[in-house]
Amino acid sequence: MEQKVESDRSGDAGGSGRSALRGIAVPGDVAAGVGSQVADLGSGGGFPGFPLAVLRPDVEVTLVESDQRKAAFLREVSDFAGNIRVRCIRAESLEGTFDAVVGRAIRPADILATARRIAGGFGILLSRSDAEVLAGSVNSQVWPLPWAPSSAALVGLVPREQSKSANLGLFHVKRRLSDGVIA
Repeated sequence: MEQKVESDRSGDAGGSGRSALRGIAVPGDVAAGVGSQVADLGSGGGFPGFPLAVLRPDVEVTLVESDQRKAAFLREVSDFAGNIRVRCIRAESLEGTFDAVVGRAIRPADILATARRIAGGFGILLSRSDAEVLAGSVNSQVWPLPWAPSSAALVGLVPREQSKSANLGLFHVKRRLSDGVIA
């Protein structure tokens, strides 16, 4: 794990902004197919949600970050893009409906669980070997990342869960008090 963190940071050691450029360089087809509402789970510094918002101003991106200091930073930088909302909550508490959820630094199982609950579509940045293993268990496609041969974007669909209220039929029972018969 430490090796991955070091390699992520070393890409922008000189402050040249190369990390930001790498975040933007996702395949065009991936960015084109995200829908109009996307949630970036565990957004941290805003990747991949912020570059997605810049590339696709027609997409409303919700950056979800439970750390208040990180969320405050995201609120400050979100002034540069009118299509970004910031929510300081855990992904498990996120409500609403999205076309897709994306993430980079959280467990793929958590991203998939959230996608099943609120979205259906997902995108995960992870190691290429993990992406290929996970691709066998979900309806997805692996996109190699040109700047990081050992990394990939896993993009796909999962079936939406039925909400509990959708499974309960709404009905009205009228009871006559005089005879105890249900009408």
